[in-house]
Amino acid sequence: QPDYLLTSYYAYKENGDLLKAEVLISANHSASMMQVWFATSLTQGVRQLEHEMVQDLYSQFGSDVVYVGFTGTYTNNIEAKTLTEQEVIHSDAIVIPVSFVLLALVVRSWRMIFIPLVSIVVTASYAGGILYLIARYWLKVTSAAPAVIAFLIVALSFDYSLFILTRYREEIQAHGRTPFEALGLSVRHSGHVIMGSGSTLTLCFIGLLFIPI
Repeated sequence: QPDYLLTSYYAYKENGDLLKAEVLISANHSASMMQVWFATSLTQGVRQLEHEMVQDLYSQFGSDVVYVGFTGTYTNNIEAKTLTEQEVIHSDAIVIPVSFVLLALVVRSWRMIFIPLVSIVVTASYAGGILYLIARYWLKVTSAAPAVIAFLIVALSFDYSLFILTRYREEIQAHGRTPFEALGLSVRHSGHVIMGSGSTLTLCFIGLLFIPI
């Protein structure tokens, strides 16, 4: 059994297999693909060679008219990872500052706005560690998972902080409570709302583990 197998439009055409040949070429015959299968033992070592080969081909033949590239599971995984990182950075660069400004306008305290920041950092650390363990030892995790987690962390951190902090500020300014009393009342009145909402979301996401979507 050979260590690799190469197929192309011209190879199939020379062998008389026109049906398979047409699959590897565009309708107007302006683009074509080659398929290369490597033995498992060669897969790791050949990846770097793939990148070097494509870069060399593009430097020789690439232009605004001719594009040289390659695709496959490994390439798709790299692209998905890169796009996910870019999306998270781009969205957080906009969402987080705006959220901090809005929260500061509501609670009117620059010290209180550090609470959701601490929540984001701690939650992201825990979530990243748990996601790593799940992906490594249990389930195959989609490339969209980190972006979804990042959005949820930011949204829920500010949302739940807003519940607690607005109640805390109200107890101090409107009712003249001490900080300790205001904290206790905030947890008593707003804490069960946060617990109920968080528990519902947790159960929903746990349920998704058992639904093939």
